[in-house]
Amino acid sequence: MATSSYLTVARTKIEYREGGYWVITSDEVPGMLMAGKDPRSLYADIPNVIKMLYKLNYQLDVQVSEVVARPRFIKRSDAQPTHQLKSPKSWALSRMEAA
Repeated sequence: MATSSYLTVARTKIEYREGGYWVITSDEVPGMLMAGKDPRSLYADIPNVIKMLYKLNYQLDVQVSEVVARPRFIKRSDAQPTHQLKSPKSWALSRMEAA
């Protein structure tokens, strides 16, 4: 049976780039750079990307869950898509330990 202990919180940032691409990065997760045209699909992949990078960078198995906070909407110009996205998001990371 595995147990978990709190490790850290990783904050993700999303930016809209020319050409219709959304880019997601995190200062707390080295190597995290995600890009695509569907921001909702990108957000759905964030936990798996964080898990993979922690395994590769630190040899740690982590559990990732979204931290629910007051929503802030991203700023964008009139030329950008009209759908609303909440940003930034925070993710709680817990270290998975063998019991």
